[in-house]
Amino acid sequence: WATWCPPCRRELAQFRDSLGEFRRRGIQLVAVSVDEPEHRGAVRGLVEELGLEFPVLLADSSMAEAYSILNERLFDRRRPLAIPTSFLIDAQGKIVRVYRGEVDVDELLKAAVAGNEATLPFGGRWVRSEPRRDFEELGSALAERGLPGPALTMFREALGSAGRSASLLNNIAGVLVTAGEPSQAEDLLRESLAMEPALTDARVNLAALLAGRGEMQEAEGLLEHALTLHPRDAQALSVLGSIRFSQSRLSQAEELFRRAVDARPDDFRLRENLGAALASRQAYKEALLHYESARELGARGAAVHTNLGVLYIQDGQPDKALDSFQEAAAAAPRDAGAQLNLARYHVQADDFARAAVAAARAKSLAPDDLSVLLMEARVMLLRGKSDEARTALDGILELYPDSQEAMELRGTLE
Repeated sequence: WATWCPPCRRELAQFRDSLGEFRRRGIQLVAVSVDEPEHRGAVRGLVEELGLEFPVLLADSSMAEAYSILNERLFDRRRPLAIPTSFLIDAQGKIVRVYRGEVDVDELLKAAVAGNEATLPFGGRWVRSEPRRDFEELGSALAERGLPGPALTMFREALGSAGRSASLLNNIAGVLVTAGEPSQAEDLLRESLAMEPALTDARVNLAALLAGRGEMQEAEGLLEHALTLHPRDAQALSVLGSIRFSQSRLSQAEELFRRAVDARPDDFRLRENLGAALASRQAYKEALLHYESARELGARGAAVHTNLGVLYIQDGQPDKALDSFQEAAAAAPRDAGAQLNLARYHVQADDFARAAVAAARAKSLAPDDLSVLLMEARVMLLRGKSDEARTALDGILELYPDSQEAMELRGTLE
């Protein structure tokens, strides 16, 4: 429900008026608000106005997204989550019924008594297999939208209902890696490959996990085998390219990233990888083209904007560089590095006042970071504030007595 929804207000009032009957029937009410965070004051105000005596939860974006995905896949015809929507849940946590829009209290009470009986509006018997929920598909949808917790719940449900399969174990392993449980993920991936040796996804995922902890030899063998089976597998090409990049085998990394982009041209992550390889070989113009393509394809993180800013400077486009650095700072407002990049840009542009503002913001986010402290002191020097710079540098040398740059800057003040 949401405060801007008149039917929600009516429904909440009806729930309030029927709370005694709900409790007598053993039904617990939980009202989940999907209002935006800036409207939470209005949520609290409405709760007080209506005198609600049952729990009211404030959904964050992840919770709202999870319910939206769940709602889409409950029906053959996928539609967005209606406001209001009510879920009747049994004692085992299973959804028994879903009500789109306002629900009549009497109907809800009747359904709660009926429990988990067949929900078809007519009698009869199944003459073919009774439909079953595809929990693996639902888990995959949640994982793709960055919701590892709910995804893992659905995958475990799939294990209970459909049994162990190579693809399911691979999917669970992917979520476990995201959740920071690589050891358990590795066991599942190896079991998956034992069940189905030709499952390229599991082979690539295991290789990526091994490469992440430095076990390159086995990782490379897995990837080369995968590419023997599927030469155009973009993920295998990308992971092997990343390994070659880490080994400073830049020409090989570039070739692998090119093949990955050719296999999957609409994947912005592959474009970013190729752009990084090209930039490392000082092929700045082509690198810039691929980073711009990545942005057009949906890349939104601070890293892509930062790299674009650096490449725009290399390409002699300072205005675009500034825009990119500002977009990076907006994408990661708690990242001191993004503010530090802005300060560096303004220093190069001889705009020391703006550099000081960016340096101050960086320091507020990372007050003890050496690079941030040095930038602040350098900007003070450039602005002619020698006394402030001296004090700042003395403080840096107390924290970092071996900082050569701080000593050199301090020496300019003698």
